[in-house]
Amino acid sequence: MSTQNHKIVVIIPYFGYWPNYFNIFLKGCEHNDWLDILFFTDCHLPQEKPKNVTFIKATLHEISLLATKKLGIDITIASPYKLCDFRPCYGVIFEDYLKDYDYWGYGDIDLVYGDLKPFIVNRIAEGFDVLSNRSEILSGSLAFFKNTNFIKNLYAQSSLLIDQFTAPDYKGLDETAHNHTTWQGGDKLDLPPHCFTYLIANEDKKGTIRASFLSTCKEQIEGSEIIHYQNGLVSFEETSLAYYHYVCNKNRYEYRLPKWHDIPTSFFITATGFYKTDKFYRFINNYRKISGFISNILIRIWKRLTKN
Repeated sequence: MSTQNHKIVVIIPYFGYWPNYFNIFLKGCEHNDWLDILFFTDCHLPQEKPKNVTFIKATLHEISLLATKKLGIDITIASPYKLCDFRPCYGVIFEDYLKDYDYWGYGDIDLVYGDLKPFIVNRIAEGFDVLSNRSEILSGSLAFFKNTNFIKNLYAQSSLLIDQFTAPDYKGLDETAHNHTTWQGGDKLDLPPHCFTYLIANEDKKGTIRASFLSTCKEQIEGSEIIHYQNGLVSFEETSLAYYHYVCNKNRYEYRLPKWHDIPTSFFITATGFYKTDKFYRFINNYRKISGFISNILIRIWKRLTKN
């Protein structure tokens, strides 16, 4: 869809089975109805979907054939996860579907979208060609690119990147090629030169494109941190976020993923998972009671020990 005369789409190839939390992602899409979401999938199609979400039936083999045709390389994509390595060239692989769009992007579905518009449209208005939602790296969870021939063919500048397309396992090409330099405060230009973060940062430095690396999301909840979702808005410590990505939390044994049929208008997310508002307040009250009980016991023990 369009906003301020720009049409923007997110491309998501997804194969296998939808996760239980998929309807949370779809609810986020519904609240961002100015943004089109285009799925290529062999999953069963949901009975209900937001108007801005489109599903195109395809198999992983068919996407491999399409990539082979568009890139001119004999490609067999061994697993759905390997698709992430091809994100730098989605603008070429799916170019037939992008003709009417000014910007295209890619992303994950383990996201709780907030109001994306201020974080995307405002940067486009400032003249940025590439929008990352992390300051440290080009964000694989959600990133956007101006639909130009130069940007969509940028991947071709690295022969090593192209060589990695034929490797069966995921190489992290869409982010940092599994290099942690920038997470430790290092420069993006010290990353492997075949990863997409380096390619984008290098062109930004040369002035051929303008790239915005801005942390607009949260990707890990720790300790007593709390994220609040309210009517399409995501906030942390009273600060609005573009989205919450639960990549770091979802596989922890204590983390509770919801199985909601109807997504509540308000819910909370903690280090232990998703909670409807009423259950969250009960959880907090019980936590305070238990904490108070334990504190009283510890105080009594301390007093006894200090008497001796």
